[in-house]
Amino acid sequence: MQNLTSNALIAQLSITMLGNRHKDATLTQDVHHRHSMAQDAGLYQKCLLPEACLAPLRKICNATRADHHTQTLTTPYGALLPAARVEPYLRSMERWQTSWNSAVRNFIDSYDHNVELARRRLNGSFRAQDYPDKAELQKHFTFDSKLFPLPSVGALDELAGLADSRVTQMRAQLLDTAREASQQARNELMTRLLDRLQSVGTMLCNPDAKIWPKTLENLTNLLDLAPAYNLTGDTTINRLVTDCRRTLTLAADALKDSTTTRSHSAAAAKLILQGHGRKIELPKKPVA
Repeated sequence: MQNLTSNALIAQLSITMLGNRHKDATLTQDVHHRHSMAQDAGLYQKCLLPEACLAPLRKICNATRADHHTQTLTTPYGALLPAARVEPYLRSMERWQTSWNSAVRNFIDSYDHNVELARRRLNGSFRAQDYPDKAELQKHFTFDSKLFPLPSVGALDELAGLADSRVTQMRAQLLDTAREASQQARNELMTRLLDRLQSVGTMLCNPDAKIWPKTLENLTNLLDLAPAYNLTGDTTINRLVTDCRRTLTLAADALKDSTTTRSHSAAAAKLILQGHGRKIELPKKPVA
């Protein structure tokens, strides 16, 4: 528990945007009538605006969430962020929010034009009341990133009006959650390391495979970050990182220029993975 509360924070990310689907009861009834269908046979939804006008916002939203997931570990508390990574995380979220705010402004500036396009596209199914007033659009778009400390067992002693038995029960529950969170954080980091190592090993063990610098970079970056994300100081993770650094060559040029270097690194990756219950499966060559 102490490791988590002193080494990590809860990172919350919330992004909302204007919906673009609207249930159209009139169209639904018309479809059911024309095809002699039961009234509960289906439901027709229409796109209120051209999908392209919301695409930039969806792209930023998806990229931000992916970045948030990459920089945090999933636990019963939610997403945990190592204290040592707070500043890089906040800088990253600030950049995404700047892009988000710019995309929202562009959407609002083009709103009247896109509503007019929708009027033509939907023809008789266009309903002006389905569209929020331009002056109210901003409230439909939110981007919120916050950090919180983890729950503390000591805080239970400061609560007034609770019976000792209830405090004891809550303390036990909190400790159980902390243990589960520690295990999940450890397992997720280990899985990420092994997944990236397996990608590198599969590439190196296949003599026909091209050396992709990005695949090597993904593992190198995670090895650099692993000490900060090893929130419980797990010795197995420490050994895995040490073994990778000691036995693997992850420089793309060196691997491209020397078949011996590639062969040694491939064998090392295979051996490390075997020690953690993983194996490399190369694609089968077609039979001539």
